[in-house]
Amino acid sequence: MITNFNTISDYYERVNIQLPLRMENFSCYSFDELSNDITPNICAYRNDFYEINFDIGPGCSYKIDEFKFDGPKGHLSIISPKRIQSVEVTPGMTENAKGFSIFFDESFLANASLLHNDFPFFKSTHSPGIQLRPKRVKELKNIFDLILYEYREYGSSASGVLKNMVLATLNKALKDYDPNIMDDHRVSSEYFIANKFESLVQARFKQLTTVKEYAAELNVSAKYLSHCIKKTRGINALRLINTIRISHAKSLLAHTDMTSSQIAFDLNFPGPAHFYTLFKQIEHRTPKEYRMENLK
Repeated sequence: MITNFNTISDYYERVNIQLPLRMENFSCYSFDELSNDITPNICAYRNDFYEINFDIGPGCSYKIDEFKFDGPKGHLSIISPKRIQSVEVTPGMTENAKGFSIFFDESFLANASLLHNDFPFFKSTHSPGIQLRPKRVKELKNIFDLILYEYREYGSSASGVLKNMVLATLNKALKDYDPNIMDDHRVSSEYFIANKFESLVQARFKQLTTVKEYAAELNVSAKYLSHCIKKTRGINALRLINTIRISHAKSLLAHTDMTSSQIAFDLNFPGPAHFYTLFKQIEHRTPKEYRMENLK
């Protein structure tokens, strides 16, 4: 089963992080503050809040959805709510780990949902991991040191400063994630609709399954929505809906022992046969083959 953490304090309690929480909607710590009593090995979990992990030295191995990371140094993982994670820490690793973790919920940043439009690593179809250049590691180390200082010394009184530094972190990360990303200040109406659509699919894919239903939610015609997706994403709107639904299925295959039939019903596919056919069409392998490959 997947453990769900509703709040940052829930996560602290479960993992046994014995550090004071200075704010309800934001927290941070450096790895060297953690005691050896923490229990970071959680088979599969997801948060209802955002998480940023900065590994300066070699870290633990972990999975985020279908993406695997073997603890590389100079690595940043930026994780949006509801992404499924699992972490594997070997004995003694917490004693030698160097880095930071930050947690914040949607109330911490105004218009937090727009992060999915501005920063591609927050989307479930994109990798949340960023391998940083040495220059960026030094820049982010300075920012994280300041974040930790402001949080420890001033708590909620430093909320505005902390918000600005978190945004600075995301913008620094973006430079190493995709140096050719478009200027968001010049996004066309088609891109605006496409971004809104993709965010809506992430939030409502269990309830809404057709292009017509999403178009109604966005107050546009199904034809215009299809045009926007084709122009900006290069695929049709239904394909994008199904790709996102299958990405969630891949997470369940990778992190749980749920059967294909259970996953099909959990994600509101019409039935196991439809799920099987769609999965193979998009992934070019069966759910069972994907699970076996992921266990290697």
